[in-house]
Amino acid sequence: MTDKRSADAVTSSVSRRTFLTGVAGATLATPAILIPGKAKASEQIVIANWGGAVAEAKKAAYYDPFTEETGIPVISVAGPELAKIKVQVQSKDVEWDMVDLVNSWVTTGEELGLFEEIDTTIVPMDRLVPAARRQYEMATHFYAGVMCYSEDSLPADKRPLTWADYWNVEKFPGRRGLRNRIGETLEIALLADGVPPDQLYPCDVERAFKSLDKIKPHIQQWVAQTPQTVQLVQAGELDMCYTYLSRVYGARKAGVPLTFSAQNHLIGANWMATVKGTRNKSAAMRFTEFFTRPDRQEAYCNITGHAPAATGVLDKLNADIRPWVPDPEGKSNLILDVDWWSGKDEMLTKRFKEWLLT
Repeated sequence: MTDKRSADAVTSSVSRRTFLTGVAGATLATPAILIPGKAKASEQIVIANWGGAVAEAKKAAYYDPFTEETGIPVISVAGPELAKIKVQVQSKDVEWDMVDLVNSWVTTGEELGLFEEIDTTIVPMDRLVPAARRQYEMATHFYAGVMCYSEDSLPADKRPLTWADYWNVEKFPGRRGLRNRIGETLEIALLADGVPPDQLYPCDVERAFKSLDKIKPHIQQWVAQTPQTVQLVQAGELDMCYTYLSRVYGARKAGVPLTFSAQNHLIGANWMATVKGTRNKSAAMRFTEFFTRPDRQEAYCNITGHAPAATGVLDKLNADIRPWVPDPEGKSNLILDVDWWSGKDEMLTKRFKEWLLT
């Protein structure tokens, strides 16, 4: 396997220094990219993403403009799973050309050989902040995982602000939700148990599961799909849930009375990769290049409130969106470490699923 730590694979985990240095920097000059005119009749891109408002924002900022420019259709499907990617690659029956990835899948997918190497003769990775660049994946944006609640069902003094509060069911009663995956849930459990954000990695897995044991009886929903994290709160089925800042922002824009805690955010990247063995690799690389363009990043972040992965974009965002952009410098916030998960995701996912059934 190609060495993932080569000079082209520029990045380790997201750090405050690399994030801020890149995002706040001046926009780099756009390299000359030769874009062929019309797509071949057989070319298309099937991309598995998280669905909901985020998929709609990507459609508006990336998918439709890419098709308009290149003639290559982009077919969006919801619900990427690492296990399904693995099956497709190993069976050589690739249905998804590209996939969105959570932090915990990145290095595991690299180790399993599930992704195509990014062709840097097509994709100018230096358009991106250093923390967004890897040999096999690019970060499309940075997000914040937060706890949200309904302003209608929970008065201000009954809303948990930290994950330790979230675990305190006596002081902060209410119907709770968490994700049904180990990535991010493991980190939340450690924050709830009092581990300072700057001391959380390497994760104490046993301590995390003991912390999860405490909250397990009080979780009404282990949420599978990202859109449900706000939909269940909006519908009154949950009083509070782990979700993403962009989801709360989207709900508020739609007039839904949701709010969120300003503390204990999980700052991470949403990654995108091309699935190994895709029949549409050339189109996928053109699509990846399109995602690096500062004007496309600006359009997307102005819709969602995510932080851009391209340099020089943050200061160009609309004034009304800036309060919703994640803050990596917040002292109570945790910057997720993608490399800590290397080789651990499959084992911890299996353990977590078994734990859920006990």
